[in-house]
Amino acid sequence: MAFDFLYPTAEGRLFAYDSASQTTEAVDQGLQAFFILTLTDASDASTTHIPIWLKAVSSDSVLPTFDVWKYTIAAKAAPPTSDFPSEGSPENLPPTIVSDLWSGTYYSICPASVHESGEALILQYSELKLDGDAAWLADGMGLGSLDDELPATSVIACQGHAFSKPQEFLGITPNSYVDVNQPGERSYGLADYNAAANAYRAFYDGQSRTVLGTPVHFKDLRHDPPWFDQTTSAYLPPPPIVGSWKFILESVYKDVDSFGDPLGATCYYTDANFPSGAHRLYDPPGGNVNLPGWSSLPSCGAAQSNWDDFGPIGAFVLKHVIPAPPSS
Repeated sequence: MAFDFLYPTAEGRLFAYDSASQTTEAVDQGLQAFFILTLTDASDASTTHIPIWLKAVSSDSVLPTFDVWKYTIAAKAAPPTSDFPSEGSPENLPPTIVSDLWSGTYYSICPASVHESGEALILQYSELKLDGDAAWLADGMGLGSLDDELPATSVIACQGHAFSKPQEFLGITPNSYVDVNQPGERSYGLADYNAAANAYRAFYDGQSRTVLGTPVHFKDLRHDPPWFDQTTSAYLPPPPIVGSWKFILESVYKDVDSFGDPLGATCYYTDANFPSGAHRLYDPPGGNVNLPGWSSLPSCGAAQSNWDDFGPIGAFVLKHVIPAPPSS
């Protein structure tokens, strides 16, 4: 079918909409879609047109009531690095009056590595804002093309990166337009979703302090009972030969504007059980209290009832607890 635009559900499931017939079709039913990406150079208003191939769709159920939809999206353009793999050439092409418009070799728009699948998630009703290393989602409702029946924008977030992880692994969405009668509506709110992305990035003092593939666990501090909790026994690795595993709070995260409280970590937790840099690129504050960004942060304290005062999401790391030898 021909379509005028694509739009996602709260879970990121894409539908194609045809204005003439006012019909919709889930992209996963047809398995692929083609459209043109137009890039405009603001300096001279020149445009570049890039054919896009939405090649494949997959889904996982992170929760019984939440499906995570992921897409292999490729562009007919030279990739910036070898991390963006070739997706080959489409076997079946849509009709066109322009010769060879869709034929050719396409490359993934998302990188692929040990920790990145090359797939993408779609974040409904949002747009991405950038300021140096800081990044956050803003409201995208009403920002779509004026000729669209559903004027809004969405963000394409590559799997394995900070802004896709809350939706993929925690089963929460950033949009704030909730219809409780629809499946997948677990809107965490834009600010709290940004806090979750900040936690995945270990963001503080204007920088991301983590690397891809670093093990870290998250707990919702905003709701009772928590919407997600990765500090339960279900997330523990096999028991060690000696001792046991224990989840230790690393820090609490909150999203604020540039004129308010700091973006990212708002407090740190340090005591005898504090782990040795499991999440961050640097020693934890317990080992280096003068580390930029940490020296001005308050302690989260030992009382769990107080953690939510600092933000909606807590980051935890595993501590290998070895019992003390018996006294002689």
